[in-house]
Amino acid sequence: MADLPIPPIPPIPRGDYVPAVVHDGLALSAGMTPRVDGVLVARGVIGADLDLDAARDAARIAAGNAVTAIGAERIVRCLRLTVYLVCAPGFEQHSKVADAASAVLRERLGERSQVARACVLREIGDPHCSRRSGLATPDVADAARSARFVSGCAA
Repeated sequence: MADLPIPPIPPIPRGDYVPAVVHDGLALSAGMTPRVDGVLVARGVIGADLDLDAARDAARIAAGNAVTAIGAERIVRCLRLTVYLVCAPGFEQHSKVADAASAVLRERLGERSQVARACVLREIGDPHCSRRSGLATPDVADAARSARFVSGCAA
């Protein structure tokens, strides 16, 4: 999956929402999944169904979708990056997955990409979601999605 390009257009919303909202100088993207041409290209639990490289690729695509949804040219500064991950018990490389999303921000936005970061984890078998600070993150809300990305940017 590493050779998949970052899509030039944001994914079409899968429900009654828009990919990004800009209001009064603040831009927020919807949760982004690793979709290319409308197709979810990664699915599963990180550390079980997806290895580290596949999870990083998914994070890269999801982050690229978020930047595209807002429009890189409109972003004055990124403020926050939140990544949601669904992981197998014992998976501890969350920051490496999240760093792939951070790398896309850096590639596309340069110095405007330095963010406050958080990672929200769901370990399969754990009935509770835990929040970890200090990590960049793609967002996966359930085991059906591997990486979803949510961003907040000043526009």
